[in-house]
Amino acid sequence: MNMAKNERIDFDLEINEGETPTLLHTAKDGDGIAITASEISGVFIRVDDYHNDTAIKARTAISSLTNPVSYTLTPSETAILNSERDYEYRFVTFDCVWQTSKHITDEYVLKINNLKYHEAV
Repeated sequence: MNMAKNERIDFDLEINEGETPTLLHTAKDGDGIAITASEISGVFIRVDDYHNDTAIKARTAISSLTNPVSYTLTPSETAILNSERDYEYRFVTFDCVWQTSKHITDEYVLKINNLKYHEAV
């Protein structure tokens, strides 16, 4: 099934524009077991806008080599890019490098509400 860009997709977290949520990510091996922090040689983050196919944050190393690792999005990473949309999606990708050359990549999808179209209750 080919999904159009304006269709609703599954998301992990719904927030309002400008919010700064902290994502906590645990890298797990193929058996679902958390990787030992001492085996991790790099953790990278990337933030992409779904509708515009735009990298908001290029692949960037996180200084923490813990597992789990946390990342707090900035207001600019959760800003609405097209003010005519009532919401936008961001894909936040964690790439964990372990045992020097193995990669574990996981993606979180955030639905970001445009406050122009949403009233506080």
